[in-house]
This record gives sequence, structure tokens and C-alpha cells, in this order.
Amino acid sequence: MAIVAMAAAASVRAAPAPETGPRARGAEPAPAQPRKPGPQTREARARVLADLYARLARATEPERAQVIQKAIEALWASSGSETVDLLMVRAGKVMAAGEEAIALKLLDAVTALAPDYTEGWRRRAYLRYRSKDYASALADLRQVLGIDPNHFEAIEGVAQILREIGEKEAALAAYRRLLAIHPFWPGAAKAVEELAREVEGQAI
Repeated sequence: MAIVAMAAAASVRAAPAPETGPRARGAEPAPAQPRKPGPQTREARARVLADLYARLARATEPERAQVIQKAIEALWASSGSETVDLLMVRAGKVMAAGEEAIALKLLDAVTALAPDYTEGWRRRAYLRYRSKDYASALADLRQVLGIDPNHFEAIEGVAQILREIGEKEAALAAYRRLLAIHPFWPGAAKAVEELAREVEGQAI
């Protein structure tokens, strides 16, 4: 497990999901909504995301950070594929119903059809976390960070899993990275304070 944790931490360091694991919100059924206009090419989307991440890092008020966060999450949610959108909605519904085996198959299909779509990997990471398959959850979160190194929900997921399995130093590094990207992420500052006391206090 330490090897997996070290690899996950390396992914976070190379980069610039629970209510008790990596973003339980990811398990909720995604409502079908009309498509909204957005960046039409991968390059345009990357430029918009880069600008939003820069604005988020500079945010000085939580309300402003929340507005920017919602804009980023809207871009994350857009797969650009009606088939993938349908699979994600279905996966959310069966997860909410406790049919995790079916949900896993649906998310396997999403990651196969759209390997550059971060939310397929992140949602599957949450599902694997719920089944206590921490190594696979971390692997999926590393896939997210390979696509989008600033994906703050994936970084939070890595941090929480590392903390849960006792890799406190790596978890602290991940939480610090999270705060550098999203300075108002709920609970992150407290986690840094607690882990710094445990890790760096022990070293002293």
C-alpha cells in the first residue's frame, strides 16, 4: 500500500474523491439537462480551464471562489458525447440505488469510450473507494490528474485516501497542493493544520 501511496503522492507533486471519501457528490444521479454552448475544441477548453484555474488560485473571497469553482465543474461535466452523458446519468442512478456492480460496468464503458473525460475516472474512483478498493481508486484518480493536473476534487480524493491509509506526509503534500489551486476548499486548511502538527511536530 505504501508503494501505491507514494505513486499517488508523486502524481500530485507532479501536478503543478468521501463525505468520507473522494467526493460523495460524484455518486448522485446527474440530471439530464439541455446542452449549453461551451468551448468547441479541446484547445479552447484547455485555455478556458487554465484561465479559470488561475482566477481561482488568486481568489481572495470564498464567494468568488465558489463562482469560479462552479464554472470549472460545468466544464468538467461536459463530455461532448451524448452516449457518454447517458452512461453517466445511468451510472449515477444505479449507484444511488446501491447497484454498484452495474454502475462499475457503466463507468468502465465511459472510461473506454472517453479516456480523456475526467469525470468518468473520478466517478469510478469514488465507487471503488466505497468498496474499499483503495489501490484502484488511487489509480483512477491518477488518471484524472494525468488529464487535468489541477483537478482539485481528484487531489482532494488522493489526499483523503492517503490520510485514511496512514500516509500522513503524502496526504499533507496533497492537501497543500489542493490549497494552492483552490484556497477556499472546505476542510483543506484544517487538514493541513492537523497533518502538519502530526507530521512536522513529530519530526521536531
